This record gives sequence, structure tokens and C-alpha cells, in this order.
Amino acid sequence: EMMVPASVRRTMLRDEFAASITDINAAMKSVNISKRQRAHTLASEHIEVLEEVLESAKRKFKRVVGKAVSTKKQAEELWEASHDAVMNEYLEKALKGGELVEMELDMPQFVSDESATDSLHSLEANSPPKCSP
Repeated sequence: EMMVPASVRRTMLRDEFAASITDINAAMKSVNISKRQRAHTLASEHIEVLEEVLESAKRKFKRVVGKAVSTKKQAEELWEASHDAVMNEYLEKALKGGELVEMELDMPQFVSDESATDSLHSLEANSPPKCSP
């Protein structure tokens, strides 16, 4: 009793509200798309819960087996890499007098005379303190 037939709704929209047929069809299309999306969401809700449970179980399994890298180990690696970078930069600046030949993997390569190794040891003795986490 309360529902208005589609033909009456179309006539009302065209005549009383001056809506074009293309506007009406576009609105109907967007409404149908929204309906399908809602139906799909409702149908897949139970699957999402299962996916979350599966992901949680995978994380716990990796933690037990030890394949996951711990955050403490990551932090230590970052501090070590940071310290190495700072030391390399410090040594580069200190040895700009021509003793620095080339850089390979961020580690300075020195000329193989005793003065270069002596200067390296003196620099390490006077180097800034090591960073601690």
C-alpha cells in the first residue's frame, strides 16, 4: 500500500520536478551500484573475521619459530649503522689531506704506508664517543 510504482515515480520526477530521463537513469544506476556494494560487504563480513584470525595466527607462529625480526634487534642494527656512518664521516673529514684514496661500502681505504695507519689510530683514539641506544 505504501509503495509507489516505478512508473508513477518516474512520471512525478519528470513532470513535477523537471528531471530529465538521463538524470533519472544515472541516479538509478548509482543507487544500484551502492546496493550491490552493501550486499557484497554483508556477504563477506564473516570472511574478514577469518582473515584476521589467520593473520594473527601467522604472526604468532613466526614469533614462536623465530622468523620474525625482533624490534630490539632492529634497534641495535640501526644504532650500529648510525654509529658507522658518523665514524666514516668523521674519518673522511679528518683525512682530507690526500691519505683517503677511495670509499667502498662506506669504509675508507687508506694508502698502505705507516703514516696513514698511525693517523688512523690517532683518530680512533680521539674519535667521538660511541652512540648508545
